[in-house]
Amino acid sequence: DLRASYGDALATTRHDVTDPAAAERVVAEAVERFGRLDVLVNNAGQADLVTIEDTDIDVFRRQMDTNFYGVV
Repeated sequence: DLRASYGDALATTRHDVTDPAAAERVVAEAVERFGRLDVLVNNAGQADLVTIEDTDIDVFRRQMDTNFYGVV
C-alpha cells in the first residue's frame, strides 16, 4: 500500500480530467502542499467495446476528451 509506505508524502485526488481548470487547481494544490510537483499519475480512461464504425460521435468525443486531451 503506497499510503503506508509514503504517508503524508503522497496525495491523491479525484477530478474531471476534461476540465482544464480542475487540472490547474490540482497542480496548484500539490505545489502549495509540497512546494513542487515531482510525479503526476493520470489514471483516467474510458472505452466502449464496439467497433469504431458503431461508435456514436458524442461517445467518441467524450472518449477523446478523457483519454487524449485529459492527458495533454
